[in-house]
Amino acid sequence: MLSEPFDVMDAGRVAMLADTEGAAFCVWQARRHKGARIVNEAGSLNFNVLNCRDLEAAKRFYGAVFGWRALDLGTGEYWTLTTYGDYLETLTPGVRERAAAFGAPGFADVLARSL
Repeated sequence: MLSEPFDVMDAGRVAMLADTEGAAFCVWQARRHKGARIVNEAGSLNFNVLNCRDLEAAKRFYGAVFGWRALDLGTGEYWTLTTYGDYLETLTPGVRERAAAFGAPGFADVLARSL
């Protein structure tokens, strides 16, 4: 932990952390400000990349802290979060079925390419 959690007025609460290699990141507990205001639109955040020296240590750390799993799609490894597939399904019913028919196993659960 790089800083104890602290309030950001009435917007939310934040803490600054570091992974086992020292990469700093923040976690946010929303109150009035729920997070990114533009999502799933052109120009909004699409993915984040994690560069690390010890891939296996990163998998253990982020798996333990956030429950993420790594998915190897042959073109790289991706962090996955199974509930994201549920979210995509609500936006576009049948996306999992179509992705599987297209031969994209795990596509609907990919959260961000980061390995």
